[in-house]
Amino acid sequence: MKRSSTRSQALHCTNPLRRPADVNAPSHAPARPRAIHATSARILACGLALLLAVGAGGLALLWHAQAQLEQRERQQLAMLAHLAQAHAAAVLDASERTLDQLASDLVQAPDAWSSLQAMQYQALRSQPALRGLALVDMQGLVLATTTPADLGQRVDLRPLLAQPLQDGRTTLSASGADRLTLVRRVRLAPQAYALLIAQLDPGALAPPPALLHASPPGTQVLLARPDGSLLAQAGAATLPPGGSLHGHALFAPYLAAQPASAHGVAEIPGPTSVEWVAWQSAAAHPVVALAVQPGAPRLQRWLTAQRQPLASLGAGLALLALATAIAWRGARQRPWAQPAPGTPEPPPPAPPPAAAPEPPAPALPAPAAPAPPATVDVRDLLEDLATELSPQLERKRLPLKLQLGTAPLPLAAPAEPLAQALRQVLAHAIASAPEGQTLRIAADADAPQALHIAIHTHGPATGPTAHAQALREAYQVLQAQGGGIDATVDAEGGTVFHVRLPSAAPD
Repeated sequence: MKRSSTRSQALHCTNPLRRPADVNAPSHAPARPRAIHATSARILACGLALLLAVGAGGLALLWHAQAQLEQRERQQLAMLAHLAQAHAAAVLDASERTLDQLASDLVQAPDAWSSLQAMQYQALRSQPALRGLALVDMQGLVLATTTPADLGQRVDLRPLLAQPLQDGRTTLSASGADRLTLVRRVRLAPQAYALLIAQLDPGALAPPPALLHASPPGTQVLLARPDGSLLAQAGAATLPPGGSLHGHALFAPYLAAQPASAHGVAEIPGPTSVEWVAWQSAAAHPVVALAVQPGAPRLQRWLTAQRQPLASLGAGLALLALATAIAWRGARQRPWAQPAPGTPEPPPPAPPPAAAPEPPAPALPAPAAPAPPATVDVRDLLEDLATELSPQLERKRLPLKLQLGTAPLPLAAPAEPLAQALRQVLAHAIASAPEGQTLRIAADADAPQALHIAIHTHGPATGPTAHAQALREAYQVLQAQGGGIDATVDAEGGTVFHVRLPSAAPD
């Protein structure tokens, strides 16, 4: 019995299902290696960084493109104000020359009022901007006029004499919403004076519609005196005729820039939109030209103008995010091999043999010096353009006079853009010149580092839509080369286009 009990006890002790050590045995379930988690984290971090870099870079490029577009629009608005002021100056110059000629005839024959009245009718027919002419003594008695009903009547001179008058000078005053008045005092005797009065149509000062056809919708041009008195307006007129701009938001940038600057561009923010205004003034005439263009806030303009590029950028970012998600998920689900129980670990790889020292790299040649910028001789360029445009000159029988000197006029600029800009200005000057009049082109260095080209024509500063567009393009090309263009009216009634460029001559 004792032996049987001992055997049963031994069997009980050798049964593995009954061993206490098996109850607390550790689990052999496979654990996921840390390398897989690190790989998926790196893929996710790189994908997010790439998304941020592409998104930020794309938005920055689109914003920069919008800024360049707005800069070109501001330059076109400034050119519109410049051309509007030049047109108004040309109309005033022509009217003042008419009054000067009548004053000269009156001084030579102070009592020949009937012949003066005939000359007034002739001047009225030759100047479409004039509505009427009259000679009035200092007591208001009408001595000669193109309106027969006013002859011998008395007029109130107090509004006209509110501004100081000078002998030999013409004064501009606004007499109403539908007319402007030019007054010139004439000395008939040592103590006897008379007034030559011209009624001017305000609409004649407004720029031709061709200048506004190429502008965005809603663009308007305002012409006012320096005190804010509204003289004329064109385009999307929103102000009452004969009103005043004094205290108006559109006139504030011009007043703030005086007397330091005669031209400029400013942004006027509003509750729901903004307005851009460009102003241009000249010392010779008391007329300020304002070009106004409405627009939306900058962010809204950016979203509207870049809608298609933003949609393309969003689609690209979505595809990049999808690719990142697929790569991250694939890294987390990648299978891994589990070693069999009892399999010895492979020995560590042997270190690679020491590499032989590499020979020293040959010295690289020094980089070549940058080539100097290309230069063009403006004198030769103008002569070539004169030869190219000679058929147009011959068709209109326009004699050409070149005053270019003998010394070269070098300019550090590409030849073709400069030639195209000068070609457009010369083509406009030829097209607007009356038949048989002389066209003069002069060029010289008016400063140590500046070139001046003067193109004199007897035609107006502005013309049809195609010419206005060509002048704007020429203005942009010359401004990109560091120069500019403006137009003045000479004493003969013609127009002089002044082109100024930086010279490439050595100091």
